[in-house]
Amino acid sequence: MKGTHWKSRVEKVGEGTYVGCITCEECSAMNSVETFKEGTPKEIDHPLWGGKATITFSRTGDNSFKCCAKTEKFGSTEWTEKYTEDGLEMCFAHKESGASYKEFWCRKVKMLGWFELDRMEGAEEFMKAASECFFQFHFVIGYLE
Repeated sequence: MKGTHWKSRVEKVGEGTYVGCITCEECSAMNSVETFKEGTPKEIDHPLWGGKATITFSRTGDNSFKCCAKTEKFGSTEWTEKYTEDGLEMCFAHKESGASYKEFWCRKVKMLGWFELDRMEGAEEFMKAASECFFQFHFVIGYLE
């Protein structure tokens, strides 16, 4: 993921319903826009998740969420999202391997939802431990150097 530029936007569009948009300047195949309803599993088929995945999230506080992705290709990953005035902190854990990492997104516009990836800690180790296939997938499309 070194050398790539990611942006994200999250917006509440109804009671317990959110739209999430993620883009990568260097690889448009990874761009995604999805609508999620709190507590309702959402099935998607997207390269960002290695194909088919079921994603579920729940609110854990005023500005925080717990999420889970169950994928056919990479297994299960759980993560938390904590939104602050400065941005977004995400902590990921791959259930099968126990590997984890953090992402830090800077708020780009002083309103809900506009973030840009600032840095990641432990992502390469996470991908290697979580799944050799997952690591190869991202390495081949040029995210890791």
